[in-house]
Amino acid sequence: MEPEAFQRNFDPREFPECTLLLYEIHWDNNTSRNWCTNKPGLHAEENFLQIFNEKIDIRQDTPCSITWFLSWSPCYPCSQAIIKFLEAHPNVSLEIKAARLYMHQIDCNKEGLRNLGRNRVSIMNLPDYRHCWTTFVVPRGANEDYWPQDFLPAITNYSRELDSILQDLCSKALCYQIVLPGCNSPKWNFKETCAKTFPQNQSHIFINLSMKYLCMFRF
Repeated sequence: MEPEAFQRNFDPREFPECTLLLYEIHWDNNTSRNWCTNKPGLHAEENFLQIFNEKIDIRQDTPCSITWFLSWSPCYPCSQAIIKFLEAHPNVSLEIKAARLYMHQIDCNKEGLRNLGRNRVSIMNLPDYRHCWTTFVVPRGANEDYWPQDFLPAITNYSRELDSILQDLCSKALCYQIVLPGCNSPKWNFKETCAKTFPQNQSHIFINLSMKYLCMFRF
């Protein structure tokens, strides 16, 4: 992966328009590492599940562990697809590490994260960023000094928010809300399955973004 693509998509202070998924698969004495993204009709998570089912030859009785490094956390439909995949593959364990939370104000997305559970989903920390940098980005022997200390505030905020969601403590007043500059009411861009908005009379933290950052469809 090109360094610019990794930095652009995994910087938790930014809002990229697509999802990147870096993955590591371990079984027996084998390891497979690669990455994927959205493709027409499939989110990055669904794309990986298709790749796994079609191209990874692992016997059902062989223990297999998978780690994802995601630029966005899974949406509700992807969370459900992941759970169905794991139910169909009891030999597989999955750990999800996300750079940021995807539309985490929306009830169905919060429910999806809770369904995945604390043991499966977390926010990427600095060692995770360094691991991804040295494993997926830079060639062996190149500059491996990558400790983005300026990510720490965003990492901390997202981690606290995720903890609140997993404990079902997250109130709408604590969640970020995205509005179009100059508009008096929220306008969301997300799947019809998550088509909910917040009442205007509630207190929120607003992040004003340019139009290009509002187009965060996960397609």
